[in-house]
Amino acid sequence: MITNRRFKVLICFIAAIALSCTKVGAEVLDKIVAVVNDDIILHSELRKEVQRFMRTRGEEVPLPESVIERQVLERMIQEKLVDQEMKRLKISVSDSAVESAIEKIKQDNGWTDEQFQYILQQRNMTYDEFKEEMRKELERNLLIERVFQSKTVITDEQIDEYLNESQNNEPTVRVNLSVIFIPKDQATDKSPEEILEEIRKGADFYEMARKYSKGPAASEGGKLGWIELGELAEPLQKVLVTMKPGQVSPVVPLEAGYFIVKLESIERQKIGAEISPAEREKIRRFLFKREVNRKFREWLNGLMKRSYIRVSL
Repeated sequence: MITNRRFKVLICFIAAIALSCTKVGAEVLDKIVAVVNDDIILHSELRKEVQRFMRTRGEEVPLPESVIERQVLERMIQEKLVDQEMKRLKISVSDSAVESAIEKIKQDNGWTDEQFQYILQQRNMTYDEFKEEMRKELERNLLIERVFQSKTVITDEQIDEYLNESQNNEPTVRVNLSVIFIPKDQATDKSPEEILEEIRKGADFYEMARKYSKGPAASEGGKLGWIELGELAEPLQKVLVTMKPGQVSPVVPLEAGYFIVKLESIERQKIGAEISPAEREKIRRFLFKREVNRKFREWLNGLMKRSYIRVSL
């Protein structure tokens, strides 16, 4: 006897096969690569996600594309399952809640609007993309609360324990930066290399930033202030750790555009007991996110075992 759910899956699968066989001449337009309960994932959707993954990682991807394709498909299947559970449990997060969470992150990190804009820029993210990422994180928190019937709470004792364990870790590195940013898709009077050459010949960095930079704090000479090194894109981190205060970097190409960075100063600080309330809250959020992710993986593994998943890659 076919249950109602199995009947829906069967209809969905037949429809997907029909779609996958649609042709113009002898060319297949699309095909199904996975059935996830009542939903399907098409090859065109998978390719779009793979291309986005490759574009954001650039030359840092050491794996064959076929392996990446399977990894991306597995993530898409997991996202389908999560979306289905969200709908079933009627979980959603309002725009105001997402924006409040973003403001809290900025406050905990001590970011100005310009610093936050710079962090998004060198990650090649728009504000809307970051907002959507934050929405998913908040929804995941609510999902875990609903599934486990309890809130995830990080106590002061857990924070103290983390601090004690961190005594022998690498110090936190903060950098005081000024930045010139040239978008890839925007024409300027001078190329990034020409701007850098003028600076090396004696032109004032801050004046050049005011004149040519399209990044945050351009009107203030590109002066961003203090940012933790770990918040920056990896290519920028690799350049900055080789520099001394007062030095100007070579042109650093990223997906969003070209960066020229002046290292104003650098600070290395061991995590210790004497930290500010804002730093404690930042650690609390880190531990909270880590615990929620642990519970989420546990729940997701069980959900995948209970679900109907068929892969045709």
